[in-house]
Order: sequence, then structure tokens, then C-alpha cells
Amino acid sequence: MNVVIPFHNGDANLAIDLVKWIGQLGGIGDGKLMLICDSGTKQEHIDEIISIQSQSKSVAKFDGPVVIGWPRGSNYLFSKALDGLSGKINGPWLWLEPDAIPLNAGWLDSIRKEYASSGKRYM
Repeated sequence: MNVVIPFHNGDANLAIDLVKWIGQLGGIGDGKLMLICDSGTKQEHIDEIISIQSQSKSVAKFDGPVVIGWPRGSNYLFSKALDGLSGKINGPWLWLEPDAIPLNAGWLDSIRKEYASSGKRYM
């Protein structure tokens, strides 16, 4: 299963900590890790995450406006992710916001199995 982590300058520190923690839990296996951020995100934050996680092969940084506030900012990134990821990720993907913290090793396999057994397109 692929993992998409959206973030902006305001929660980049959470995204960095999340990627470190995912690594300590064993990573994401064969999946692809995609970072989604707006045009206002500092490149140094993106570079730090990529240096932490060798599976960070893809970064989608959008040139559109910086959208401030919740839920507008999150909705904007989700909308852009749907457009930008089309054809770039094969298979299901998990939208993992930086403040959603996995609790144990095998967390992504559990989500993948639940999704596969649901028979639903979205979960």
C-alpha cells in the first residue's frame, strides 16, 4: 500500500517526525511514499524528509496558491493530490496526515488487509 503525507510549513516538523517514526516501525514495505505540499513549503523540509526515508522517491509540490487554515488547506492539498497522483501511483493509497501517528509495527499491513477485505473502492 502506498502512503501519501500532506504537509505545509506549519506542520513540517510533524511530517519529519512521522517519517522518522514510520522508519522505526519498519517502514512501508513495497509501497511508495508520496509527499504532498503547497508552493510555500520550504525545500529544506522536503529534503530532510527525503534524507530520512529512502523510500521517499516521489514528491509532489504544487505551484498553486498557499491555502491557509483548516479545512481549506487540507481540502486543497487533497484535491491537488487527486489530480497530481493520477497515473503516478498504482494501487490503493493511504492519506496520512502528519498528526495521525501509527502505534505499532505492522500498522500498514493491518490497514491494507482491512481495505482488501472490505471490497470497497474507498475506505
